[in-house]
Amino acid sequence: MSRITVVNNAAASRFEIERDGNLVGHLDYQTQGGTVDLIHAEVDPSTRGEGLGAALVKGALDAIWDEKMTIIASCPFVASYIEQHPEYEPLLTRS
Repeated sequence: MSRITVVNNAAASRFEIERDGNLVGHLDYQTQGGTVDLIHAEVDPSTRGEGLGAALVKGALDAIWDEKMTIIASCPFVASYIEQHPEYEPLLTRS
């Protein structure tokens, strides 16, 4: 069984997902105050269809939730994930 981890690489302003120690995707972000703008998610094309994109977004959202921050879902994949998982809607910044 593969070991999947999601970590916040704050120096690079992105969450990264690794499978068995190999980087297979990332989610770029920008932070302003207590808000994180999730800009662009990308996974290695050879891993598409394995659920790693969803695992990456879930890991990022959980970490942001733990930090009690809010998000802007600029990335369409993140926005779609939140539509499918409404438990994360409280994270969205209210305009």
